[in-house]
Amino acid sequence: MTSRPSDATMVHLGVGAFARGHVLWCTGLAGNEEPGQWRVCVVGQRSRTVVDAMRARDWSYDVELRDAHRQDTTRVDVVCDGLVATNEADRLAATLASPQVSVVTITATEAGYPGTVVDQIVAAASARAANGAGPISFVVCDNVLFGGDLLRRLTIDMATASGHDDAAAWLTTHAAFPNAVVDRVVPAVPDELQPSVVAEPWFRWVMQDAFAASRPAWETAGARLVDDVAPWQAAKLHLVNAPHSMLAYLGLACGYSTVHDAVGDDLLNTAVQAALDSELIPAVPAADGLSAVDDARSSLSRFANSAVPHRLAQVGSGGSAKLPQRLSAVVDSCVSAGRAPIWSAGVVAGWAHAVRRGDVDDPRAARVRSALAGHADYRARALMAACDLTSDAAEHALMVDSLNWWLKSLDQADIRQIVRSALEET
Repeated sequence: MTSRPSDATMVHLGVGAFARGHVLWCTGLAGNEEPGQWRVCVVGQRSRTVVDAMRARDWSYDVELRDAHRQDTTRVDVVCDGLVATNEADRLAATLASPQVSVVTITATEAGYPGTVVDQIVAAASARAANGAGPISFVVCDNVLFGGDLLRRLTIDMATASGHDDAAAWLTTHAAFPNAVVDRVVPAVPDELQPSVVAEPWFRWVMQDAFAASRPAWETAGARLVDDVAPWQAAKLHLVNAPHSMLAYLGLACGYSTVHDAVGDDLLNTAVQAALDSELIPAVPAADGLSAVDDARSSLSRFANSAVPHRLAQVGSGGSAKLPQRLSAVVDSCVSAGRAPIWSAGVVAGWAHAVRRGDVDDPRAARVRSALAGHADYRARALMAACDLTSDAAEHALMVDSLNWWLKSLDQADIRQIVRSALEET
């Protein structure tokens, strides 16, 4: 007996706080421009908590945007249905195969892309190929570099490897995987407060204008459609993520626990501004509608938002995986211009010492401690290898010397004294 599909026209795989405060929030606002056309089925992969909480409220929930200057609440009522994949696999398959579904948005844990989500998309492709359903677009809404390209490759490779040649052919010719860049801080929600969320007012959703079928008019709600998301991806990495990491490691060394407290320190604020001006802004390519200077100033304002607190230990965790994306192009830009990447080196050194102190978690902690225990000429290159920062530019004498300076200084001086010395150098 075939499970009844949802009557949704859009599916969202994942139902976490970020999805509700960003993707579904924007879809709800866009839906106000097209009443009744877009109806979303939300899919929890394992837990029933959020789906059941949404069902109890007839699928509506509130998003409260909060900072020091505003507190606005929006009711989101674009969701019409929900299910849990582990308990309702047949119904999920039927919904994804429904001809009226033309777009699937996705927020998943990193493990979901090699496994669960890819399997679900391959199964949907086989079903859509068999029933003659129309084309569809899959939009990755996670902090995954060029997530659309990645998901296309993973799904087609999985379909081919598992003998589903029909799915591989269908995905190649009938599915689109536009790349996207997302940005908004939406903290996790305690179970007793589900399903509503609190978020910062800042919102960014930039999508490659490469859809296979109809989609919500997201641009009417503040999203942006572009030919190439690469400059916007660089802006996110270098003007938001990189200074976030810098604040995490320097702030923890100064005894702070939250981002807003760290950026409220005049010395650290000045250091982050110096890093933005001298290293991070120059690494962002130009694009219509993108102002690296404005984005940098917005980042400092966002970091100061105490109404949506962000813990430094959370920001700084997993640096070995995050820092290559956030800093490699910055170091390349500095070296190409003949400038010492003093602040990029400071982030790497700060990360290493935060790992050694146990302030942050990192899967390569043992390698970091081993690198720091080595002799002076070895430490810098060993640390760069530990976080995969090993391009020709990253290994340039300008980077190695800058990193050695930070490491030597951290052995001998107070962190505030070191930051003041670095400011004198820039």
